[in-house]
Amino acid sequence: MNFNEFIKRENRILPEETEKVREEKLHEWQGNIEVLYGNVKEILAQYIKAGEVSIEENDIYIREKLLGDYTAKEMVINLGRFGKYVKLTPVGTYVIGAHGRVDMSGQNGIIRLVLVENGINTPKVNVTIPESRKHNSNCELRWCFVTSAPRINYVPVSKDIFLEQLVQLVE
Repeated sequence: MNFNEFIKRENRILPEETEKVREEKLHEWQGNIEVLYGNVKEILAQYIKAGEVSIEENDIYIREKLLGDYTAKEMVINLGRFGKYVKLTPVGTYVIGAHGRVDMSGQNGIIRLVLVENGINTPKVNVTIPESRKHNSNCELRWCFVTSAPRINYVPVSKDIFLEQLVQLVE
């Protein structure tokens, strides 16, 4: 394939149905991010109310090959009065082994959160054609922390585990 053919292919106009699927997927992804952020706010509610923790959300720009360019919310959790913070940054919805990923980062590194089907505790990879990738609409998705390789496991987000991970990133 030469450059002219490549550019024509990359700039083709998508059929209306494909654009509709893309918009639905993006809306679903942004909704799943909001669910995670809602859980985080609930976990931190007593600390927010006491003025010990504050949360801000900022728009960030994301480029995914299959979803194109879009904005999403990044959450910044400000911890105490000494400038420590943790960011929750959406990475994308087309990731291997999950329906989306958000990175939780602080001064000590990055911890990955993934959106997986309820009941799945380890990565399960199915190969599909990207345009037809859909999860079973009857299945429930949940946010989980990912443990390190070689034994990768999914640990559901709970108050205790979230707070442990938060401390690990800044202490």
